Amino acid sequence: VFTTLDGGGNTALTAASNSCGPVALAPITATAIFAAGADRQVRAFDLATAATPVELSRVQLQPSGGNVNRIGRIAIAPNRLYVAGGDLGLLTYDTTSFTTPFPVRSYTTPGAATSVVSLGTTVYISRGTTGMIEFGQSSTGALTQLRAWDGKSDIVRDGANGFLLSSTGAIASLWPLGPTTP
Repeated sequence: VFTTLDGGGNTALTAASNSCGPVALAPITATAIFAAGADRQVRAFDLATAATPVELSRVQLQPSGGNVNRIGRIAIAPNRLYVAGGDLGLLTYDTTSFTTPFPVRSYTTPGAATSVVSLGTTVYISRGTTGMIEFGQSSTGALTQLRAWDGKSDIVRDGANGFLLSSTGAIASLWPLGPTTP
């Protein structure tokens, strides 16, 4: 749990919570961090949506056989992450790829997602027995739900030229992706 004091009444405020038990933190951006701790794992988190933080990366460091096999501190420099790992030594990582938009995001959908197809500016997922959802994808990678249809157990297969291909058992469907909901 990351806590801070509010400065006025010295009341502890919880900013975010995760089960990794970090003892060392380093910022990637204003809304993303590296976190590490006694479990020998270095993780990167996107905290842009505080209610649903996204784990971007995780590296498990192997114990060296010494007595201090945990991460004590981490530090960030331009395009580098430095990890002080006790008997593991000083480890360095290239962080060039950790820039927004981050390659991993998390979205909650009604029903369990069973398949997904991206067509560049749109993403289609099937939701088990509750049909399909179309999301618009921004240039930053953020998704916005546009519409939903069909109440079957579809599996989204492919799409191109204004059509989406799905199947339910032995039946294949070709959905037109015009302005009217299929």
